[in-house]
Amino acid sequence: MAAFSLYSPKIKTEVQDEEGHNILHQLKRFYGTGFYTMSIFLALISGFMLGSSPFRVPYATSLGLPIIFAGTIMAISRMVWFIIGNNLEKLKKLKIENILLFELFFFPFTFILLSQASNIYFVAGAIAISSGYYFARNPLIEEYYLNNFLINKKYKATMISIKAQFGKFMEATLTFAIGILMGISFKFGYLISGITLFVLLIIVYPKLRKILKN
Repeated sequence: MAAFSLYSPKIKTEVQDEEGHNILHQLKRFYGTGFYTMSIFLALISGFMLGSSPFRVPYATSLGLPIIFAGTIMAISRMVWFIIGNNLEKLKKLKIENILLFELFFFPFTFILLSQASNIYFVAGAIAISSGYYFARNPLIEEYYLNNFLINKKYKATMISIKAQFGKFMEATLTFAIGILMGISFKFGYLISGITLFVLLIIVYPKLRKILKN
């Protein structure tokens, strides 16, 4: 409640004083822009990706990966992150709705494939590629937000923060739920996570695509 009552500082100009607005007012300004629909879509992906991250190495080691090589998965993901990050200009040529359509299938089906795989090399590769891509494409998403949803440059940090809070809330909620599923079995946890993520994304995507095309 305290955060919602905060006001941005008044800024004095040569013409007149510009009144600051509280958080609730700024939230209203994003209504109807597609900001919330896109944030929910991305938050679902973030929630499942980050919520499942504590179980990646335990899953890999349960399939036979020596614990001393656990860092290899992280190293490969950073390599993927680096390669994609250095080629973002090519991704920028694609329409954002097509990138999100790719993610609609890519992330859920990666989870589902992980639930069905027993080959440690495939599992390690799938985890590394999906994780590397997830982090590498974040600057592209942020740039889209700044170019399409930013109403006032003064509120740049506020807008990015609000978007991030969607992901944090989803992550906090899903980590607990995913943990319960993984407690039954890793394969079961990845399977249900993948199916659930796909269903939720496919519910949100049609509205999101319609907004992005307008």
